[in-house]
Amino acid sequence: MSARRIAVAVPTVAVLALSLVACSQNGSVVPGCPPLGPMRQAGSLGQAPGDPAPATVGISGLAVSRFDSGSADEQIAWAVGDRSANEIAGPDRVFLFGLDARDGSLAIRYPLSPNDLQDDPVDPTTDTVTRVGQTPNPIPDLEELSIEYAEEDRGLLWLFDTGDNGDTRANLNAYVVREPDLATAVGGGPSFLTSHPELDGAVTGPTLAVTRYPIRLMRDGVQVTSNVEAAFVDANAPSSGPAPVYLIAKSPVDGDGGRSAFPVFRFATRNTAASGLTNDAVYVGTISLGQADLKVTAASILDDGSAFVIRGVNGGNGKPDLDVEGLWRRRKGATIEDVIAVHPTPQCRWSLNSAPDSSSEETIAFDLTGARSTGFDGFVWTHDVRGASAPYFRAHRTG
Repeated sequence: MSARRIAVAVPTVAVLALSLVACSQNGSVVPGCPPLGPMRQAGSLGQAPGDPAPATVGISGLAVSRFDSGSADEQIAWAVGDRSANEIAGPDRVFLFGLDARDGSLAIRYPLSPNDLQDDPVDPTTDTVTRVGQTPNPIPDLEELSIEYAEEDRGLLWLFDTGDNGDTRANLNAYVVREPDLATAVGGGPSFLTSHPELDGAVTGPTLAVTRYPIRLMRDGVQVTSNVEAAFVDANAPSSGPAPVYLIAKSPVDGDGGRSAFPVFRFATRNTAASGLTNDAVYVGTISLGQADLKVTAASILDDGSAFVIRGVNGGNGKPDLDVEGLWRRRKGATIEDVIAVHPTPQCRWSLNSAPDSSSEETIAFDLTGARSTGFDGFVWTHDVRGASAPYFRAHRTG
């Protein structure tokens, strides 16, 4: 970002060893498994001066956009924080954050209209961390973000209100908003990062209205409950109609093959909250990262649909220190169900464990900063931490 970037404390860049867990299948090398260089802390996620403490944003959903307002050296990453992290926003505020994808620093933030957000059914009056009231429609438990490329440039941003640590929520939600055009967000111009120095004093853009889509998880015709922190929209599905949405349960289900198989659900309807109907996400199979004692905390799909990645982590509180990222390749004409039926475990695996003894790594996204039209340049991710600057990491492809 240019000199107009929001000032934040950026620690010395840290380089961590990258462990290649596996890049093979049945003992043979799988074509297309990209080698990754060392993990590097590119910066820290910051926010505007004057925000209430803690001066961090606990990020739970992250996706890098292919749409970049036309500049060759800029890339935006969209991010959301979960319910416990959004105390920085203050009462009645939930933000969509726009970050510089290169170092995680803040470019702009957009408040979401509280009138469009459903009451949190678990804790309807206070945030569980700060005990601050969140009236009149308490903030949702946003756990994931995905981009649906509906047009050639800007896409649709899906914010998944699917957190359910208590395993008690009968109805989940997705909130959808068209991707803002940052070139015109504040005064117009060709570049959102270099042409708007006034953003330093006015980093908050206009309030965004979102459309809410209620979701039920269904299996064998019966509604089930599950905590979901990983989801994506498949805009390249080989079928007509709305793009299917996939949700992956955070915890495994014993009946699905033990402690390492995670249920996958799918819906392709677009029933809004105003219609009074729900969108039934039907069970379509399981995935496994090939490692027990993990929790699935993030997922991302490449914008051309050719690959998707899922993150599993565990650690802290006396648990083994585990972190696995699995990548699945998808041939043209295949559905996600086709892919996981043939490959229930990933074709490529890595460990991007930049938070030892912690399970705070809740995001993963394809890095598109060096891949202008297709493919990807590696991975980026953040930590869901509070009380200190949240680090932003990158692992580049080396081949």
